[in-house]
Amino acid sequence: MITLREFRPEDASGIGDLEPGDALIGISAEIDGALAGYAGIRDVLGRGWVFFSILDERLRRPALIHRTTLQVLRSAAEAGINPVYAFCDDKQSRAEVWLKRLGFRLMRDGEKDPAIMATEEVTKQMAWIRKAAQCRD
Repeated sequence: MITLREFRPEDASGIGDLEPGDALIGISAEIDGALAGYAGIRDVLGRGWVFFSILDERLRRPALIHRTTLQVLRSAAEAGINPVYAFCDDKQSRAEVWLKRLGFRLMRDGEKDPAIMATEEVTKQMAWIRKAAQCRD
């Protein structure tokens, strides 16, 4: 059985440099009491960045993932975290389509400050941005 609960920083030991307090908003999923995945918004240099991970393939249900992500994005907007940023996982064939459906768009060069450009250089991925009113459910 899948249950959802509030994200806790220890859930994301695989995120790398996530520290307690970095996660601003998040939801974790458990299957039969074991952590199966999580999604949320974390603070990186004063910006809200999306994080997301599926740890158990039984959680890979597109409708559930979409609804949970929308819930995280709505909670972020209600908390005044706007805009939010994301990177598109080029290993996932539908990632770009999904980000667009969630209301994200690829950032234009003129919108990027040096920190975002440096992060793109390190991750080898392009930054996407979403403003609260841009979501299509």
